[in-house]
Amino acid sequence: MELDTSPSSDQQELSTYVDISRTNLQQAFFQTFSFQDPLDLLAAVRRSHIDTASMSRSQDFLSNDYRGWLYWFMFTKGYTQFIDHDLLAKGNQYYEFLTKYFIGVVLDPFVQQILSEPARAEQLVHRRLLDFATIGDTQVTDMSLADAISPVKVIIGEAAAPSPLLVYEANTGRTFEGHWVDGWHRLFAAKLWRRPVLRLNVTAEASATIPLLGVVERLITDGASVTVQGWILDPRELVESVGIQFQGETRGVSRFYHRQDVEETYPHVDHAGFSGFTIENVPAFVIRDPLLGSVKVLALRNGMPFGHINIGNPSITVIEKHSGGQDSH
Repeated sequence: MELDTSPSSDQQELSTYVDISRTNLQQAFFQTFSFQDPLDLLAAVRRSHIDTASMSRSQDFLSNDYRGWLYWFMFTKGYTQFIDHDLLAKGNQYYEFLTKYFIGVVLDPFVQQILSEPARAEQLVHRRLLDFATIGDTQVTDMSLADAISPVKVIIGEAAAPSPLLVYEANTGRTFEGHWVDGWHRLFAAKLWRRPVLRLNVTAEASATIPLLGVVERLITDGASVTVQGWILDPRELVESVGIQFQGETRGVSRFYHRQDVEETYPHVDHAGFSGFTIENVPAFVIRDPLLGSVKVLALRNGMPFGHINIGNPSITVIEKHSGGQDSH
């Protein structure tokens, strides 16, 4: 099969195809559930019962999120309930797993926000399960499928990630060390159904994110974790989620609040007032010198970064754990 793997004219984004057989982001699942026939795998998952409440305390789940086997077992279980009984939200074990347990461990602040809102969580699950079904439709040819399904997107960071997401290009075998991947679920379904390729867009972080308006004003730490406060504004559209980028990973849980001062400064931007943010649960080591220069606040859309502001030189408040006092410096 001949594929067009020519980069775009400006070299900022490569449009190509991903080699599904070599790309194995869900290795733990496929090693645990190793079947020659996808239908046998689905039958095994249908008949299997897992105590989700108990398993949600396992290290596989707590430490690995998408890289462990439990998440993908529940995704597959939810798929079988969707196609067998048309269960989507209530009664679908994947939906319940996401909204009860996964919401507490997922690092992606955008996904956390979606899972906290039932209507949006149901839409997310529906989209993922429909893609699963489309990829498994034997009436759709491999190349027609590659065109019908949204491309997998990979962003390559400026610095090496501690645990890169390895995605392989079809035909060439070229390896992309991704910092962010949008398409985990499509890759999983394609691998389960033995599809050879999906479309792939690869972008460098420098061209994927643009500088936005905003400033980090304050860091609050107790020595173990940090809360980051400030504001961020994209004049084109509302920023729905932010996170701290450090060494190729996105950390923190974000909340937004109203900023009257930003609204008054940018009266021509309708959503300017909804720009204040707080990012919690960031590991304290990311603010230690000389690391601050490599840390950014990322604006996220569908879990992928599209804009950023630098940390700069904010005030730092240290909270004494034992005395309960504060020392601002």
